[in-house]
Amino acid sequence: MGRTRRIVPLITLAAAALACTSEEAPSTGGAGGAVGTESTASVEGGTPAEVGGWTAVPILEGVRRDTAAVFHPLNSIVTGVHFTDLEHGVIALHGDSQTSSDGGALQYLDAPDHVAGTALEGAGAGLDGQNESWVGLSDTPLGLIAFGTFGQQLYLSTDAGRTFTTSTTSAAQVPNARSYWLDADSAGAWHLMDSIGNVWISPTPPGPEATWTRTWQPEASPPQPDPVPEGACTFSFHQGYFAFDAQQSFWVSSDGQTMMYGSGLDSGPSGVCRSTDGGLTFVPVAFPDPPGEGDDIPYVIVFADDAHGIAARANDTQDGAAYVYTTSDGGATWTAGDLPDVFDEPGVRAALVSGFCAPGQIDRCWLVGFKGTDSQGVLLRTDDGGATWTDLSAGLAPFMDTYFYLKLHTGFALDTEHIWIGGARGALLYSDRGGE
Repeated sequence: MGRTRRIVPLITLAAAALACTSEEAPSTGGAGGAVGTESTASVEGGTPAEVGGWTAVPILEGVRRDTAAVFHPLNSIVTGVHFTDLEHGVIALHGDSQTSSDGGALQYLDAPDHVAGTALEGAGAGLDGQNESWVGLSDTPLGLIAFGTFGQQLYLSTDAGRTFTTSTTSAAQVPNARSYWLDADSAGAWHLMDSIGNVWISPTPPGPEATWTRTWQPEASPPQPDPVPEGACTFSFHQGYFAFDAQQSFWVSSDGQTMMYGSGLDSGPSGVCRSTDGGLTFVPVAFPDPPGEGDDIPYVIVFADDAHGIAARANDTQDGAAYVYTTSDGGATWTAGDLPDVFDEPGVRAALVSGFCAPGQIDRCWLVGFKGTDSQGVLLRTDDGGATWTDLSAGLAPFMDTYFYLKLHTGFALDTEHIWIGGARGALLYSDRGGE
């Protein structure tokens, strides 16, 4: 692209000094930071680490309204990544650890490996001046929408994440719970699913003039619809493994007619609750012969197109209960896939919490999570639509010394080769080799 690559600090000296007061502080080699080796990716002189096909991308510190620093590096969680092209990207941050009381941030990138600035700082950006954190991003016909803590507020970018404007989601201040899915269908209707399982529809885009109608919430009193049809799901959507990964557990087709979320609560069978009438009614579809006790809800539901999708689950507190299923008919039926053998090992303590697919094709997708008592990063890739999976986690091992642990929460693919994964402690990694 004719652009000179810029090397910027992974953590500043101020952030490093503060981080080193914690029990997880690294051993440093003097003021210059830890000394790197061929097998580990560590911070040397504050420069980003590059090992194999991966680059650790530094995120930026923030500033509160009182001008105090917000130490997002090594603290905030990367919960969302989106790229329009290799020169226009944005990440969503959720406050954690030392930044939990200051909120997260929306930061933009001008290259695959360079965070150039902050579009919106979370400190004071929320409802009535409260601090805000973001849990994901959605590319919609209106623009790029960031999902914040306050469902009444709409965070919208029309310039690929360089800036965000704040307005209200509706005229009546409902929905007011955090959004996990928000997009328009091919007919122009807008669909929203919130963090407490309400499914909503609006004939107009979200904004001060929008009016939303709730179409589904079987756990409400009275329920919606009332009565809940016989044979329909009796429970609504509940979060995935982590609250800030739940946007990966709900899906809507391009025409807005087919929707689904995970099933497996209240001793129900593992599977999905599926709607084919635009969210008016959801009925259970069970996975065939799930492992474990057979009532474990999937944490990941991700689709490559309207027909081809993947559902997966692994929980680090359960042995022998991990699974992955695929569908080629929009979730009407499911077929078991094969996870790597490591997920069958006793005591592996592995979790799968999010997934993403390369656009424009149905074969290449990824799953991310973590494993072990030291929270090693997990990255799996399929090249056959989810039937089989390759474990690429070994390539992430050098970055354990960079972030001290690598709990992954999100990922994004611009194409089959350029991918980003993010997670706890400000972890943001980039590969131009599809994760290899």
